[in-house]
Amino acid sequence: MITVKNTSQIYGILSKIINLFIYSLISIIIKLSLSHLHPFQIVFLMNITGLVLTSAILLFKRNTIIPNNISKTYFTRGIVFTLGIICWILSLKFIPITEATAISYLTPIMAGIFASLLFKENLNKHIIISLLISILGMVIILKPFQNVILANGVSLAILSAISWAAHDVIVKLQTRTESWLKQSHTMFFIVSVFTLPMAAYVWAPIQLHYFLLAILIGLLSVINKFFLVNALSKAELVILAPVTFLRLVFTALMAYIAFGEIIDIYSIIGVVLIICSTLFMLKTVRIKKNTNGGSGKS
Repeated sequence: MITVKNTSQIYGILSKIINLFIYSLISIIIKLSLSHLHPFQIVFLMNITGLVLTSAILLFKRNTIIPNNISKTYFTRGIVFTLGIICWILSLKFIPITEATAISYLTPIMAGIFASLLFKENLNKHIIISLLISILGMVIILKPFQNVILANGVSLAILSAISWAAHDVIVKLQTRTESWLKQSHTMFFIVSVFTLPMAAYVWAPIQLHYFLLAILIGLLSVINKFFLVNALSKAELVILAPVTFLRLVFTALMAYIAFGEIIDIYSIIGVVLIICSTLFMLKTVRIKKNTNGGSGKS
């Protein structure tokens, strides 16, 4: 008999892959918008759009749309998310999106370690091997021995990664008791409040097509949050960590199409290593599932 836990982990991995694809698409659209929109405007518009959409869903379900009793956990999550998204968008102004994405892989590494400590998740040898292979792929893509990256962009990308590592751990904690809709609606509300004064301070007229792009980012963010929360609720962070490196593959392909960023030999080698580590992790989960299935009792 296949255990619910391992079947759930497979669904969690698939949800994470969809989440990564959508996130890559959001990042591309954001970079396209940076020449005409201030980062504060982008963050505010995407979150206010998400707030409107989740409010509509809640009204349809006859639920209240005014978040009440916002906990310290939500407040903390709002702070680290706001810091993370702003630093991420700013980093895209200084360095290529593929390199910013590679740096962001500090997030699953740190989140996986935090989760193993806080939630007592199993950090076994297969997961450690996958993480190490993924880190090697990231280092090769960044070409530290050949390429000097702007310090500002790197610093912002690292700060964003640290913020999102904390955010992912908090999300993992909240998925145990709260639905994706409540989490998303509350977060859109908090981040909209946080970024309203920032956006107001730098506000400038927006052309219609860039305004529509910002709305599209908000719509994709709602869909993305569903798959993110679904992934974190069904699989352990240490298992999702290697899968997260697929975002670099999606981003590199999209960046080539949108900006003509050419993938060099170092990037190809790094991406191959990352794909191999992800496939190794998926195979490990499936083998574990089949083993439990063969030895289980009905």
